Amino acid sequence: MDKYLQGDKSALTEQQLRGMKLYNGKAGCIQCHNGELASDQDYYNIGVPPNKRWEEDGLAQVTFRFENYAKGQNEENYRTAKSDWGFYFRGKNQWDKGKFRTPSLRYTMYTAPYMHNGVFYTMEDVVDFYNRGGFDEDGRTTLFPETKSKLIKPLGLTDEEKEDLVAFLEAFSGEEIAMEKPKLPPYAPLFTKAELEAAQEAK
Repeated sequence: MDKYLQGDKSALTEQQLRGMKLYNGKAGCIQCHNGELASDQDYYNIGVPPNKRWEEDGLAQVTFRFENYAKGQNEENYRTAKSDWGFYFRGKNQWDKGKFRTPSLRYTMYTAPYMHNGVFYTMEDVVDFYNRGGFDEDGRTTLFPETKSKLIKPLGLTDEEKEDLVAFLEAFSGEEIAMEKPKLPPYAPLFTKAELEAAQEAK
């Protein structure tokens, strides 16, 4: 995509160009996914439903509840919470429940599963979710509907348009970035035994 924006009109396929038109228009993606990172860095509740794994995995639920408690939830809330309260934890404002920062779309081909809780496994699932107006295939949405963004509404995309949009979203990813495992220096204690004993005696 960057090459296309820099003037190489052959960098995108015809399908991706159709997808870009949808991205900027009918699908409304650019309202939040804009700028160099394809993110406005703002916070929204787009309707992401809870991950069903939390309902089936007791350890995940216990861990999730502890995380809520550690973030400052009162006992009533942390015992009943079934979904991450998101940006609410920043200022404890009721109107921020379920809001999360717009993620960058760069290199998303390599970052599945998607959404803050990994509820969608493919980009096709994500596009279907937006196309339904922020509902999954079972009709589930956020547990905080009162804060759901008014930007999220049914899009009316056809199957072909959804395929075009996914093709364009793939243009945000280049070749997979891989790093060689760094060679770490051998472990060494931070202090010698004599230094630790001296510090203890100085107390």
